[in-house]
Amino acid sequence: MLKFLTVFLSIATLLCADIIELKTMKEVETIVADADQDTLVVFDIDDTLTYPGDPAFNLPNFKKYQRALAPILGKWNPLKTFVSINLMAVDDAFLLDSDTPALIQALQKRNVPTIALTAMIAGKIEDREDMNSLRKKQLDQYQIDFSKTAPHTDRIIFDQLKSFLNYYPVSEYGIIVANGIENSKVEVLLEYLKHSKCNPKRIIFIDDTLKHVELMAEPLKQKGIEYTGIHFNFDIPQPFIEEEQMLKMWTEIGQRGDRLIEERQNDSSN
Repeated sequence: MLKFLTVFLSIATLLCADIIELKTMKEVETIVADADQDTLVVFDIDDTLTYPGDPAFNLPNFKKYQRALAPILGKWNPLKTFVSINLMAVDDAFLLDSDTPALIQALQKRNVPTIALTAMIAGKIEDREDMNSLRKKQLDQYQIDFSKTAPHTDRIIFDQLKSFLNYYPVSEYGIIVANGIENSKVEVLLEYLKHSKCNPKRIIFIDDTLKHVELMAEPLKQKGIEYTGIHFNFDIPQPFIEEEQMLKMWTEIGQRGDRLIEERQNDSSN
């Protein structure tokens, strides 16, 4: 999340590259058109499939009010920032591109293995369910169900990887929650492939954060897996919000972040 890259190149120019930038799922459709059962298609969730429902946490509004927010955000450390962003994502979420459900359903009808991979924190969130269940419910309302063709859908706790806030990365329902900043998405994905005994010849990865797309390339190459990375740069809608409400909501989300950090640090269970 919170990336500010705006360069757009045509599909015709980019088709020869390992990493390409696209703005819509219609364009993504042209890349996955030849995906088969030996291909694993991996979707990021936040700002790729969905975006926060509250206008205060909308990326264009963040950019608009960034200067006004500076006194608040200047007091946040990286941990508080990351956890607070997680809380923004698990409240109401809207579908980003209306063509997304049809694209995923078309892949599944062809029995193409398809999963979701998010960097969000694992485990129970405040007084609600765990992150995997929350994300599944969000996606269910848009008829997106990764359990249909995921290589493995039962719960996996990746306790051989690093923990973060007393939890390990978790996979369930075809949704991998990489759990924070201790493990990269590609590290967790490779562990998922190992546990699920999935050996794709090709991986297509769609993510709004260019860094995640780039970091996936070399480890997959070393495993002999063909890789196509798609940096998804959709034009996110910008609903109106007053500056006063914007500041109020960011103050409150920071307070919620503090409480969740404290709860996690006092909880040794996974």
